[in-house]
Order: sequence, then structure tokens, then C-alpha cells
Amino acid sequence: MTGRTPTGGQLHPHRPAPGKRLDTHRPEACEHTPGRRFRPDSGHEVQRRITDYWDQRAREYDRQQHREARVEADRIAWRGILEQVMPAQPQDVLDLGTGSGYMALQLAQLDHRVTGIDLSEAMLGIARDRAAELGLAVEFGLGDAAEPPVAPGSFDVLVSRYLLWTLRSPDDALRAWRRALRPSGLLVAVDGLWFPRGIDANPTPGFREHYDPAVRSVLPLAEARSVEELTERIRAAGFRDVRVRLLEQLWELDRDRGVVQGHDLVPQHLITARP
Repeated sequence: MTGRTPTGGQLHPHRPAPGKRLDTHRPEACEHTPGRRFRPDSGHEVQRRITDYWDQRAREYDRQQHREARVEADRIAWRGILEQVMPAQPQDVLDLGTGSGYMALQLAQLDHRVTGIDLSEAMLGIARDRAAELGLAVEFGLGDAAEPPVAPGSFDVLVSRYLLWTLRSPDDALRAWRRALRPSGLLVAVDGLWFPRGIDANPTPGFREHYDPAVRSVLPLAEARSVEELTERIRAAGFRDVRVRLLEQLWELDRDRGVVQGHDLVPQHLITARP
């Protein structure tokens, strides 16, 4: 869900009052105006193909994130994870590769001031709609998670969920993430080793065609075989106090209630680090 650096300006954390709930009947409820749109460089063919895939999959992806059989259990599990890892006081948070806004909305419900960026217009549209339905003040903008369009030291916390594997040039991206954090900031990443049998074994329609060898050549973590491959790159980017925790509650949910169709049952890990 990442891409080239957008042009037209920088995103900055907005400052709604903690826990502010917007009037969902007002246009500004979605926190989206023409002045907050950012255009990626459409000449980057590999990124265009990645973005096209997630645009096409946006509705189905979001549906899978809210499956009726486990939607409430997921909400409780993620709330517990975030309550444990996030500072108690409201923080300025950048959700990288926000997709349809799952993490951004969870964080906003915990009274954090959240900005979410993604390069998929379709995903962002869903995220804005969900924010409006919930009456939450979240700023969603078109932006590149690999090269966030933000000023240095703009955020207290950077969050990424299921992003590292599809992050092009992760070493450069991680250094950019570190620059975006304030000195006392926190990186929170949740990911898994999603393709234990390789990307070619994934049966999701269109997946292998979009994530073909040319695309994989710039995604060195797509077929990572150990969580250490992720943490080593985080450390190499200059992060310190890198910690990893197995998210057992998510493993149990996936085992007992099923994973997304076409996915393998794999452990998910919470990685935290300081700039």
C-alpha cells in the first residue's frame, strides 16, 4: 500500500480535543478536504501495480477485517493490545499504510490524535466513511508509507500493521520513519511471516499476478523467513530498544475462528522500538 513521495505538501497531526466526537452530519466529519490530497508519482510502475491491487481489493479486504463471526472478539483483542503498548496520555499518531483505517479508528477510540496515510484511494474512502459513521476525528490523507510526507519530529507514535512485508526499500523507509518521530517517540509494528510456502502458493485472485517477480524484487521482506529479518532492519535504521512479543491472543483467535480465506495460520508479532 506504499508508493512514491506525494507532492503538494506535508501532513501534520491535527489537534482535536482528546476523545472529540464529530457531528457525522457535517461534511468535516471525515476530516478530508481538497487541500489535504497528495498525489504520488504515477511513473513508478512497481508501486502503481501494488496500489492498483489494493484499490481492487479494498472492499473485500475491509469485509474480511470485519467478519461477523469474530468482529467483536477482534475489537476486544486489538483494544487490549493497544492499551498495553500505547502511552496513557493522548498521543499524535501516524498510522502508516492505514488501509481501510482499522488501527487508526481503534487508536482514535482510545483518545489519541490520529493521522492515517495510504496510497489506495479506495481504501481511504472506506476509512473516511467508517470514521464518519463512528463520529471520530481522524485525518486520512493520500500519502506514501515508504516516504511519509511529514515534517521531521512530527509524531509521538508511528504505527504499522501488516505493512512491513509489502514495504519497498524498507531500509530507506525505516530511516524515514525514525526521522518522523519525536526524540521520545515510539514505533509500533504488527506483522507476521505471511507466506511460509512462498507468495506463489497464495490463491487470492490476482495476488500472484500483481506481486510477480518484478514487484517482489523491491520487496525484500515479502517472503521473510524469520521475525529477526524484520528486527535486524529496524535496528540497522537506527532504532534502539527493539522488542518483540508474540501476540498469543491473535494466534488463538485465528486458530479457533479461522484466518482470512487463502491465508496460512501464522503467528503475529508486536515489534516496538525507540528512535
